[in-house]
Amino acid sequence: MSRANYNFMPVSWRTLVKAAGVIVLALPAILRAQDGVAEKQESRIEIKRRGSQPPTEAPAEHFTGRVRIEPLFQENDPSHTSAAYVTFEPGAHSAWHTHPLGQILIVTAGMCWVQRWGDAIEELRPGDAVWIRPGQKHWHGASPTSAMTHIAIQGAVDGKNIDWMEKVTEEEYNMKPSTKTNAQSDAFSSLLTLDDIRTVAPALARYTKETLADLWKRPGLSARDRSLVTIAALIARNQMTELPSQFNRALDNGVKASEVSEVITHLAFYSGWANAMSAVAVAKGVFRARRIGADQVPPPQVRFFPSIRRLRRNAQLLWSKTLDPSRQELCNTPAIRCFMTFGCAPHSRRVTAA
Repeated sequence: MSRANYNFMPVSWRTLVKAAGVIVLALPAILRAQDGVAEKQESRIEIKRRGSQPPTEAPAEHFTGRVRIEPLFQENDPSHTSAAYVTFEPGAHSAWHTHPLGQILIVTAGMCWVQRWGDAIEELRPGDAVWIRPGQKHWHGASPTSAMTHIAIQGAVDGKNIDWMEKVTEEEYNMKPSTKTNAQSDAFSSLLTLDDIRTVAPALARYTKETLADLWKRPGLSARDRSLVTIAALIARNQMTELPSQFNRALDNGVKASEVSEVITHLAFYSGWANAMSAVAVAKGVFRARRIGADQVPPPQVRFFPSIRRLRRNAQLLWSKTLDPSRQELCNTPAIRCFMTFGCAPHSRRVTAA
């Protein structure tokens, strides 16, 4: 191409110097704006949606039974804290271990067993939390008959948040949990442990631990529905020995105290008042131990049944409208007089009208 095809605009040195000066003066503002954008991005909250981080199976080297770990958040500077949901199948538990900065456990479902070296096993229920101090040797996991989930929060030192030790022996795991209050002792006094069963019937203890645990894992019913069926069957059969543990399991599995109350009331009409009253005595101890008040059970209805006076008035009106005058002498028979008075027919003898 020839030079004639271009139109050049001459630019003086003074204009170039002015333009360079403007750029130099604006550069700090541009850099500050970029830093502000970066700082704003760094200050945003970081949300981890449940299920966005795949769960993993806990290593058999440090756990007994099946345990699933679902991360919540990892260590982030300047904090060196991490947390995870940990779900234990019935009978599953950790090995003995310590934490350099301690650990917090918050139970969200089921019954948690936790034991510090040298102490008795402690029971934790949904909503309970425990602080384990740095360096304390301990283990935690599910009870033999109930799955359990807790949130575990711990800090790290030089990237390490746990020191594993030996596994918990069967004898250590089957130690009877301690009870801290009289109310709890009343509620769980009839609850047998595997040790209690093993001293009398070792084979039954094995079936209790293995077969029943498998039954509660079956997917056909949710744990909540399975608990409702179980407590209803126990009340109907008047099997009060198993009822305290099953009431607690039902409440751990999401059955409300109001629903337990309704099950007992409903079964009074089908399995008898005596069975229902026995269940009330057991439930009272369980409710007291769990601090369940009267405000959490349904209030009685104002009127359960029509009044006898209304029944009698309606019956008289019905008879006066439907009976032929020549047949109204039937109203003077013992059966009708009894119904008019009490709302029921006599059972002592069969009454016929002539």
